[in-house]
Amino acid sequence: MQRIFLVGIVICALVGRVLAQAPAQTPKRIRVGGKVMQEKLIHQVAPTYPREAKRAGIQGTVRLDVVVGHDGRVLSTDLISGNETLARAAMKAVSKWRYKPVLLNGVPVEVVTEVDVNFKLAAN
Repeated sequence: MQRIFLVGIVICALVGRVLAQAPAQTPKRIRVGGKVMQEKLIHQVAPTYPREAKRAGIQGTVRLDVVVGHDGRVLSTDLISGNETLARAAMKAVSKWRYKPVLLNGVPVEVVTEVDVNFKLAAN
């Protein structure tokens, strides 16, 4: 009985030592709010208003789910809501945006965020 107890203590001590020496895991990707990411935006390309949307009088907001790489480049854009014609223009523009890298514990990480792109027709 005493021998089993001592073996258990030794195992716990070894596991504790291994865990203490293991580097903290930084997540590969985190979600960050759109307002926070707006402050990190360093290069923004305006979307080109699609001709067919102008002719049809289509306007509104396109909401995108955007993945920003650890280097600040946009890796992907996915449509959450909005007109599909406007969405193509929004996705093309946002894919050219650049952000300051987001750091977590001093390590750059990928970010998932939401971006709203507004399309409004000029009043004649």
